[in-house]
Amino acid sequence: MNRKAKGAMLVMVAVLLVGLAASLQLTYIHFMVADADTNYKSFCNISETINCDTVAASPWSTLFGIPIAILGGLTYLFCIALAGARLALPRQRLPHAGVHLFWIAVFCVAYSLYLAYVCYAEIGAWCLMCMVLYAVNVVFLLTAWVANDVALLRHFSVLLENARWIFGSGRRVGAVAFVLIAVAGMFAFGIYHERQTEREVLDAVEKKLTQLAAPIPVAGNVLANPEGKISVMIFSDYQCPYCQRMERVLEDLAKKYREMKLLRRDFPLDQGCNPMLTRPFHPHACDASRHALCSAKQGKYEAFHEQLLLHQKEIGPDFFKRTIVALGLDAAGMAMCLTSQETADRLSVDVQQGMALKLAGTPALVFDGRELMVGAMTKAEVERLIQIKMRRL
Repeated sequence: MNRKAKGAMLVMVAVLLVGLAASLQLTYIHFMVADADTNYKSFCNISETINCDTVAASPWSTLFGIPIAILGGLTYLFCIALAGARLALPRQRLPHAGVHLFWIAVFCVAYSLYLAYVCYAEIGAWCLMCMVLYAVNVVFLLTAWVANDVALLRHFSVLLENARWIFGSGRRVGAVAFVLIAVAGMFAFGIYHERQTEREVLDAVEKKLTQLAAPIPVAGNVLANPEGKISVMIFSDYQCPYCQRMERVLEDLAKKYREMKLLRRDFPLDQGCNPMLTRPFHPHACDASRHALCSAKQGKYEAFHEQLLLHQKEIGPDFFKRTIVALGLDAAGMAMCLTSQETADRLSVDVQQGMALKLAGTPALVFDGRELMVGAMTKAEVERLIQIKMRRL
């Protein structure tokens, strides 16, 4: 191996190590986003557009149930081993390693282009770590081209020769080629079928909506797009982890769809203010709602609401006191508001409305005051409903 090819191979190994590290990080993000701990936010959750968490949560982040990051990491690990062996061993031991590395790199770049298209056209968000891998794959291809010492026109014969060496006769090679083509076809069909099934599931989500016998008032604390023509009210509980996740989903969608007016109504699963509860469940949920409502009196509703979502596991008397101080709220005014009849009545309006809807739990979404959806929904399902309603405007 000449100096130029050896240098390219060393650069390749270094770049592949970067790819392996990025794949491990993406694998970690994937499982953390999938975990029930909704407080997790990755370092590359920068905005609605640049958001690794959104990409990791999408169905496109897996292939046959396996995270793509894991498959990518295994590919990089194999290529590191192959390139390292080519550097360490005499050429006659691995004469065509460069050819195999080159075509693996071609596949990696082609798959990167496919994933980039998915991020742009299907997910609507870009993953910073994925873009690192796109760059890694391009450099991988360039270094594989420089390190390759076999003419491009001879690659097919080299691959065929290697196949004969591994599998024996030409018939065996043909049989293996047939099997590989069949596997590739099944692989492609599997991807198509998986995505088609996903689309059918999303298209059927509208059937899960319950039409209300009579529309209810579109009311509550406005969290986004006050002039939006499509209203989404969430009946929520500050100590409900599924509510927290759904509120984050709705916030993200409200940034993307300016026609979506987002409102929040309180339905604490706490017998302290909700007659539906007959036993303790979320012991500080009523107090959390009262604090949020009273903070609105001092113009700090959104700030207090955000703190309640961020620190859900800490909600309690000490947390309320710390947050009042941290946000610069008037403590005396808050104390009076928390025990006032006005606040009790305001909270009761939401709770009574939830009971009238016969809510058995949270979160619950009401679209335009006319259609109800109870329970956890994926971001893709909620987004599909928003898109359907936007087409009807």
